[in-house]
Amino acid sequence: MVLVATRVAAVSMIVCAFGLCAAAASARAARDPYLWLEPSGSPRALAQVQRWNSAAAAGLHDAGFAALKAGAEAVLSDPHAIASAAIQGSRAVNFRIDAAHPRGTWRAAELNAYLSGRPQWRTLIDVDALAKAEGRDLVWKGAICARPLFDRCMIGLSDGGSDALGFREFDPATARFVPGGFATPRAARTSLAWVGRDELLISGDFGPGSLTRSGYGREVRRWRRGEPLSAAQPVARIGADEVSLAPRVFWNGGRAWPVLIRTIDFWRVQYTHVRADGALIQSPLPPGSVVDTVVGGRLIARLSSPWALPGRVIPSGAVVSYDIAALERGADPQVQTVFVPDARTAISQVAGADGVLYVALMTDVQGRIAVLMPGPDGWTEREIALPPLSAVRIHDVDAVSEMALVGVSSLTEPDQLLALRPGVAPSVVARAPARPGAGPVAAEQRFATSADGTRVPYFLLRPRGASGPLPVLLHVYGGFRAPSLPVAPPLAQLWVAGGGAYAIANVRGGGEYGLSWHAAATGHNRQAGLDDLHAIASDLRSSGAASRIAVEGQSNGGLVAAAAVTQRPDLYDGAIAGSPLLDMRRYTRLGAGASWVAEYGDPDRPKDWAALKLWSPYQNLKPGVRYPPILLLTTTSDDRVPPAHARKFAARLEALGLPFFFVETPGGGHGGAGDLDGEAARLATMLSYLNLELGLPRPELAGFAGAHPSAAPAQPAAAAPAGAPQ
Repeated sequence: MVLVATRVAAVSMIVCAFGLCAAAASARAARDPYLWLEPSGSPRALAQVQRWNSAAAAGLHDAGFAALKAGAEAVLSDPHAIASAAIQGSRAVNFRIDAAHPRGTWRAAELNAYLSGRPQWRTLIDVDALAKAEGRDLVWKGAICARPLFDRCMIGLSDGGSDALGFREFDPATARFVPGGFATPRAARTSLAWVGRDELLISGDFGPGSLTRSGYGREVRRWRRGEPLSAAQPVARIGADEVSLAPRVFWNGGRAWPVLIRTIDFWRVQYTHVRADGALIQSPLPPGSVVDTVVGGRLIARLSSPWALPGRVIPSGAVVSYDIAALERGADPQVQTVFVPDARTAISQVAGADGVLYVALMTDVQGRIAVLMPGPDGWTEREIALPPLSAVRIHDVDAVSEMALVGVSSLTEPDQLLALRPGVAPSVVARAPARPGAGPVAAEQRFATSADGTRVPYFLLRPRGASGPLPVLLHVYGGFRAPSLPVAPPLAQLWVAGGGAYAIANVRGGGEYGLSWHAAATGHNRQAGLDDLHAIASDLRSSGAASRIAVEGQSNGGLVAAAAVTQRPDLYDGAIAGSPLLDMRRYTRLGAGASWVAEYGDPDRPKDWAALKLWSPYQNLKPGVRYPPILLLTTTSDDRVPPAHARKFAARLEALGLPFFFVETPGGGHGGAGDLDGEAARLATMLSYLNLELGLPRPELAGFAGAHPSAAPAQPAAAAPAGAPQ
């Protein structure tokens, strides 16, 4: 079966057939003097990268850098950190990175021992040993295991952390790869799912014509044990101008429920059920819905738009369900409304088993957990009490016992791992020792008023007892419906322990208040999210909380951070842009950028480019403007947001005679680092930059001399010094 392309894609193909797209691309190339920096492996480009790396090392790797790196490594490999796990039958599995295993180990323990807090871990895969044996720079990318027995797993491993990875079949019982088992060649963005122990659904690079323009698979095949991948039978195929076609299989009621996920653009997604006889049955869900799980044979999904049904309309954002078997035999699927959040609440996760649904919620960006039980009169709700200023994550739900493992992170309390069961009080599986955010730290939620009057929340973390303004590290993401939660990552822990303050911006474009909050800052409305960030930075200054401010973000957050300082260099004293998009004129031609047109707009469309060019960082660097020094972090192996963005931005800064720091490492992919040493060096680089540009009241505490961060004494912090030379 062929799933046909949309009319918009067809029109685009006609326009490009007349040569207009090629002509526009040629004209843009003539105006960009730094296109030679775009090929990631170009010798000329890498020589320039080496020069910039050397300059950054000279400026940031001072006498205290080793202590900063040791402190970062201590936090990252903290032996007291909670070992969150997935449930696989009678065992718990966990991936762990520590000083002895900087690439990590995938390990297993008996589930009952894990729940009692006394797991005896058995190593399944030692990635360091495997990388050494194969002479490769291997990075763990996860395990996909066959339900319900979990006796076979497909292990994803990448060279250098790129999105191009290979899968190999693994036997957890023997802790060995299966000789002659399923194995895929290394390819970008492969997607697969087990239908049974001897059968997979797979999408990826099958050769010429099998990928979309965005670089994802456009065909799903059924791959049976014993046959080569080339012989796998096609199940469905989409047009090359769409984003992707991928499989997903839910296990419920003793059987598999396969679904094909057709992504037309980033936010228009359609679902198709694969019946046992191979027939394809279109889901009635409105396009863009998010399918979460199957419970009692009913598909559970979240709506991204209103669903008009006979006699009723289910609102956008609601959780709904329908009977899959009824749909597959042509009967009424009996659509039900399961849960509807209020205007201040967004749903971040939904997971469940036959008789229960667990829903992770955010109300004013503070985490909640609701437990929903089906009954004759609909679904009943019970809420689990959580500490204030919390974020929650559902790690897994056991299909047999209906138990959920839920992680709770708080800015004011130690992290916890809870076991939730229907009708039973929550039990604490693990609790982390005190760390910054629990003892020596004070936290609060604040609101700033944006340019259009919108109240925008943000969180502020300070050393307890600190008085006066402090240097503030302001974190932002602001895109793709992803909320910035009240958690203190390692960079924040280290920065606050040294006497600085850490703020978390909840700007529009994220998912903090659901779909409308995201839509308010996408496409032509992107400036709204930047206005929100400027309002938060202004509030930090006017309230006396900030002496100096550096804005920090990764990926889309790196784009927002760079756009912020190009728009308001007077408001920020520094910026960290990690793995960033920066050239919005050419982003659709770099990495996976073509798949994000629905989020940002299409620079090949004049109206879209008229909006994009107003804030695209690369195009908005202007002669004669004094921008604060920016730290650019990227990797050569990043094939999602390639280093071309950061390289060209650095070249433009250099041509304007402006100060900057540029660090590009070979491996790590889009995540920035592939092992413990690389991530510790990355954190130390950021801390060194922040101390140089903002100044820390107690910089010696940010290194910890290898101690656990909870060892940092609670002392009042003085105002920051004027900072680094500009």
